[in-house]
Amino acid sequence: MNSASTKELKLRVWDNREMHYFPCITEWDIKDFSEFSRMIHKGCRVMQFTGLKDKDGEEIYEGDIIQRFDTDKGLAVIWHEDIAAYGFTEITSYIFDQHFASRHYKYAGNIYQNPELLSA
Repeated sequence: MNSASTKELKLRVWDNREMHYFPCITEWDIKDFSEFSRMIHKGCRVMQFTGLKDKDGEEIYEGDIIQRFDTDKGLAVIWHEDIAAYGFTEITSYIFDQHFASRHYKYAGNIYQNPELLSA
């Protein structure tokens, strides 16, 4: 897949106990589809891969908490409908892009397993 023009459509699902990762949708088999459908019907939380990676190469998903390398303050990555872009919970005017992510931010956790990072 050419990352310059498209991003991989990867998903993960939080089932209130653990995180489940699904491969790129184009690679799904019937088992992946069945498991994903079952989780959706149970009301589990779905998060999409943003197509971005942090300064260490870690994939960043919607719902992740990232931290600037010089602070412990966590920011949740969310989809902003009004600007059709990923951004942060507290900085609604800034679009989160790969150049910025790969130089300034690191993955710290996610909003379901590490909510305490948002209040740091």
